[in-house]
Amino acid sequence: MHYTKVRRILKKLTKGTEGFQLLDVGGRKSHYTINVNCDVHIVDLPRESELQEQLGLGLTDDIMEQLRRRRSNIKSIKLEDITKTTFKDNTFNGVVSVEVIEHVLDDSAFVHQIHRILKPGGTFVLTTPNGEAREKTNPDHVREYTRAELEIKLREYFDDVEVFYGVKKGFLHNMTIKGWVSKKPSRILIAPLLMFCGVLANLLERGSSTKAKSTEHLFAVAKK
Repeated sequence: MHYTKVRRILKKLTKGTEGFQLLDVGGRKSHYTINVNCDVHIVDLPRESELQEQLGLGLTDDIMEQLRRRRSNIKSIKLEDITKTTFKDNTFNGVVSVEVIEHVLDDSAFVHQIHRILKPGGTFVLTTPNGEAREKTNPDHVREYTRAELEIKLREYFDDVEVFYGVKKGFLHNMTIKGWVSKKPSRILIAPLLMFCGVLANLLERGSSTKAKSTEHLFAVAKK
């Protein structure tokens, strides 16, 4: 559900473009940019701590080697803190950041740097847990935003901002998330069921309105 929604936004953003430069902030394997019509650049922190290892955060040499070998649209990988990035002004047509901002201590610097490296007219797409519908349980999360809080944060640097709820809570969401994050080999045996749950959940969400207390994530689109 979450994966499909992000891909839908990115495909719409890059449709009919040539030479679109997309920066994926904290994307690790950047699976939601597979076959998206653009040049993908990844910036992330190196995986150094035990907590990062437990939560699957950051990049390792093995992950970077796999990306370079398997992904034709990955054009560069940079290891650095986005809040202190060395990218030049007006570099990217788009920036995507999926479930990252909640991990960042200085979220104002995060938004500022992304605004700086976007070209005029560029678009910032991000998702983050919906703080109105859940308790903060991830030990690496600095905060979890309400819709209003996220909009205020983005408007520190962006004038054109839309924040909306997405991904309904419930059994279907839990099946897709818990199933795919499991490291057990048996996961492969129920892959068709997990795929079916994801498709069904997307169809159900399209046909209904999403509300604060019933959704897992916030989605935002901000334009420079």
